[in-house]
Amino acid sequence: MAKAIREGASAVKTRVTDFAKESCTVDNWKRKIPITLWLPHYRPHKFICDMIAGLTVGLTVLPQGLAYASIAHLPVQYGLYSAFMGCFVYCILGTAKDISIGPTAVMSLMMADFGGNSEREDGLNNPVYAITLCFFCGVVQFLMGLFRLGFLVNFISFPVINAFTSAAAVIIGVGQLRHMFGVPKYKGHGFLDDIYYTCKGLPHSSWQDVVMGFSCFIILMCMKKIKDRFAAKKAETTGQKVLYKTIWLLGTARNAVIVIIAASIAYAMVKSGKSSLRLVGHVPAGLPPFEPPLPPYERELPPDGSSGSVEHMNSTVTVMPHLDHGKQLYYSLNASFNASDEVLLGNATEVLSGNATELPDLESGGYEKNYLPIGEVIADLNVGLAIIPLIGFLESVAIAKGFGRKNKYRVWPNQELIALGTANIMSSFVSAYPVTGSFSRTAVNSQSGVMTPMGGVFTGLLVIISLAVLTPLFFFIPKSALAAVIICAVIAMFDHKTIKKLWRVKKLDLLPWFGTFLGSLWQGVEIGIIIGIAIDLCMLLYTQAKPEIEISQKEVTVVQIDYGIHYPAVDHITETIQEECLSGEIPKPCVVDCTRITHIDYSSIQAIVEVCAEFNRNNVKFVLCGARQNLLDIIVKANIPHFQHCDTVDEGIKVVTDSIDSPDTDATHMLLTPMKDEPNHKSKEDLEASIDNGQAKSIDDANV
Repeated sequence: MAKAIREGASAVKTRVTDFAKESCTVDNWKRKIPITLWLPHYRPHKFICDMIAGLTVGLTVLPQGLAYASIAHLPVQYGLYSAFMGCFVYCILGTAKDISIGPTAVMSLMMADFGGNSEREDGLNNPVYAITLCFFCGVVQFLMGLFRLGFLVNFISFPVINAFTSAAAVIIGVGQLRHMFGVPKYKGHGFLDDIYYTCKGLPHSSWQDVVMGFSCFIILMCMKKIKDRFAAKKAETTGQKVLYKTIWLLGTARNAVIVIIAASIAYAMVKSGKSSLRLVGHVPAGLPPFEPPLPPYERELPPDGSSGSVEHMNSTVTVMPHLDHGKQLYYSLNASFNASDEVLLGNATEVLSGNATELPDLESGGYEKNYLPIGEVIADLNVGLAIIPLIGFLESVAIAKGFGRKNKYRVWPNQELIALGTANIMSSFVSAYPVTGSFSRTAVNSQSGVMTPMGGVFTGLLVIISLAVLTPLFFFIPKSALAAVIICAVIAMFDHKTIKKLWRVKKLDLLPWFGTFLGSLWQGVEIGIIIGIAIDLCMLLYTQAKPEIEISQKEVTVVQIDYGIHYPAVDHITETIQEECLSGEIPKPCVVDCTRITHIDYSSIQAIVEVCAEFNRNNVKFVLCGARQNLLDIIVKANIPHFQHCDTVDEGIKVVTDSIDSPDTDATHMLLTPMKDEPNHKSKEDLEASIDNGQAKSIDDANV
């Protein structure tokens, strides 16, 4: 016993030493920090390409960041807070040159479900949950990459992933219809509530929001179609090159173009005193504070019902933010921008005797922090601590691999986990919610000719500049325009073609698809994906528990088993063999073809013991044939009484037929019948030596 322990300890020590030697090489460390592989070869032409691509992506992420924050039920500035730090980190640790890290529609939707139980009328969640989840999401992803657990996402099948993203697209699109129609705010949660309250609020909708929203949507779709059409054309003259490049640039940055135009129109309408548009409203200027996300504390929010936004109830009321000695002042102005009599904040109308009403300073940090127990926050985040890291990695690595295949470079999934985990950890220090790779922005990045991950640095810098300088201009962005941007972005996420393919190729895979899709719509995306994974696992386990068994009648009954024999399948196999051979009036001998069997476990060994004993009691033969050498070694060690094995099925049939004439054949002789000289078989002499050396132990001592 002591000798075995020493040998085991020595083997572990050897493996640890070898692992340490492999991990501490220069090449390995370079792979862990991929920037060291491409930065020495960085050239000016790559810098120019990365700058153009990075700024182009930045023009896309600015309106998307504002829009995605509303999906996550967070103040709009948190979408921009999530859009820059990940770009810097991924530049150092990422392996895919095309991928763009930041807020996405799917992650924003999941954040809405794990943002705490908001009691506010406007449905805003306190960002503390989002920031804390961002940190723990990064920790989980980093540890998964460190311990090479990226394979876990392989347990989520394509039908589940496809149904999940399709359901997310439907939920997000329906949730934005309220803004497209200008329906007043309501407190609801989930897909069904969105449909109910949107329909209920249609009589109170704003025609200006309807016109603005649907106009932006139509123009965005047309710009996309025009861009795609001209992208396939080859320019022959310089004029055509300039025209096609201009069309491509406007089509790529169409979100920013539409938002700028919509904000300009809204500004003109407000100035003329004829606006009933619902606007984004005040967005705090400046960068978020760089501070640890733990211990978590509640962040200040706009007054309940306002979300920092403007809800116009008539053509003479608007709200404008001004800064006076660091204080945020909300002014109520009339059409000529003079002080008016009233301002609507949420559901409360305050009559102002002066020019402004003063709100807490959200940026100076002068307010007293209300710390929350970390255990309470983790309990509220619940299953999100496991699901969001997996979904974030799955979304990111799928995009990275897809563009890696397209542009001919290799992506390392475990390194992607480390990069994404570090990006989320660092992003949590700047008040971000969980980030991952964005398909739409990655496509823009690739089409813009990005050469290295350095393109993300320019994207991050543009976001930082916007937070520092441009936030006052965000005030006049209509919510209906942002809703149009979101709906256009998620339309492509609904993949109806997959349903047709699954129906044509394998109808059974529609079961997890519809389970995930309907579960997501009914109970939320986190429950939907759990339902889909559960259905997938049940289908997978069913094939393990019910392997295919082919039975043929030659001179004797021959049974061929597919796959390995694991404990879920033991009862099914033994019952099939016993029913076929022992249930009749005259018991029949059995030959089992083991050529397709790759694995066995202890339960399988115990089943062989019982079947051999049962056949022996009925005075008929039970013979295994063609077992792989590693499996045969395990069976021999178990020292099973009456066990017999032959190299081929034909030899097994001969043994059985011969035993009818000579029933007292020695079982050990049958076990040791000469085997073919193949790498996966031991010779007769090797097996005899193994038994003589005491390797054939009793089943209680078997090391299976």
